[in-house]
This record gives sequence, structure tokens and C-alpha cells, in this order.
Amino acid sequence: MNDPTRSDQQLRPPKEDLFPAPKVRASLLSRTFMGIGGVLLILIGIALAVLPVVPGFPVIAVGILMLVAAHEPSRRLVNRGAGHLPRSALAALRRVLQYGSGRASK
Repeated sequence: MNDPTRSDQQLRPPKEDLFPAPKVRASLLSRTFMGIGGVLLILIGIALAVLPVVPGFPVIAVGILMLVAAHEPSRRLVNRGAGHLPRSALAALRRVLQYGSGRASK
């Protein structure tokens, strides 16, 4: 029943990264501004989460996306964390990202 020669890893299809590596690397100045902007948006989002006026989650999400676009280590960290999401949540997130990038099939 349980064949020791076949592991679970061999039965699963290879995972596709949620955020693939960019084909062209942005300039240092662009990556610096994206990183600073991402960190600022995350801090503003945390402050807004405490205030009862505006929800801070969308601002935090945009800040994380800016960091992913700017720095390779943050892209790898988010891709690694996406592997822990349930399949339904990961599928929904992929649909949202495809729709936002204009690659959605109609």
C-alpha cells in the first residue's frame, strides 16, 4: 500500500510562485523608492488599523506588494508564505492578481 520509493513530493505537481521573478531588474533608484514607499505604506496601514475611521488592511497590502516588487528577499518570503495558504484562498488570490495584471481569461 505505502510504497517507500515514491514520496509525497514526487506526486505533487511543481509549485508555481505567486510572484514570479521579474524578467528585467529595475534600477537601484527605483528599487530604493519602492522599498521606502512600501515600508511607509505598511507603517501608515498599521496606524490606520488602530484608528476607527479608515481600515488599514488595503494600505498594508499595497505596501507589501511594493516591497515584493522592489526586493528579491521579500518576494521569496511572500512566495514561501503563500505555500501555507489553503488551496481555495490561494486560488482566489491568483485570480485577483491575474485580473489586476490584465492576464485574466474572458
